[in-house]
Amino acid sequence: MRTTDITTKDCDIDVVLGDHVFSEDPRKEAFHSLKYLYTDLTDIRKYYIRLGFHLAEFKACGYYRDFGYLNLEEFCDVNLGLDKGAVSRCINVYEQFNASNDVRYSAGVKSVGCAMDLSEHWKDYSYTQLCEMLPLSEEDRKKITSDMTVKEIREFKKSLKESNDPVASTQPKKKLFDLKRYESTQGIVRQDIVRTCDALNENVVFNVFDCNGKLVDGNIVCDLIYKDEYKYYFRLWQSCDDQ
Repeated sequence: MRTTDITTKDCDIDVVLGDHVFSEDPRKEAFHSLKYLYTDLTDIRKYYIRLGFHLAEFKACGYYRDFGYLNLEEFCDVNLGLDKGAVSRCINVYEQFNASNDVRYSAGVKSVGCAMDLSEHWKDYSYTQLCEMLPLSEEDRKKITSDMTVKEIREFKKSLKESNDPVASTQPKKKLFDLKRYESTQGIVRQDIVRTCDALNENVVFNVFDCNGKLVDGNIVCDLIYKDEYKYYFRLWQSCDDQ
């Protein structure tokens, strides 16, 4: 656990340098910003808006380059223990839910809230709730109450997606190729699994060449029914018996 805080000397900061050197020495401002990040991480559940602010600042000023990194995400992964998704969520929550949009009037004088604070409107919501609400519009966010669980928010988003996509909600679910079942069966059962599954892509045309570049077979029309990192399964548009 890092004990770094804003009073720590630059030379005592625990930081892992990257492989890319962009300048002789990191800027003083880069060290100061890094100390704020470490301080925010001491209680991320309490300071997530402030952390998002400092992450956005660190990125905007390119401070990660001072420490030898090509991007913010790589720096955070090594030095803060935050992966790319965590960094993105934290910055987005800060940008959309901070108090800078809170307008107050006192004696007729207008003022706004601090960007490093959570908006009063969202003060009863947890960080995980706010993360789930990121894709929602302002109108749809108003329908989310602070007592809703993350699961309930996800169900709400799912219902919105289905209502906004009537075609998808009324169409029958695709019958995907079951590779595990295919490999555990034989004969006509195996053939039916291939014959009755839905295509992933329609009207696939491909050519096959040998190692010398000679065309072995070309303009083969088929459906792509399964693919992973190493395997592709195609279904011809005509049977082998027809040939």
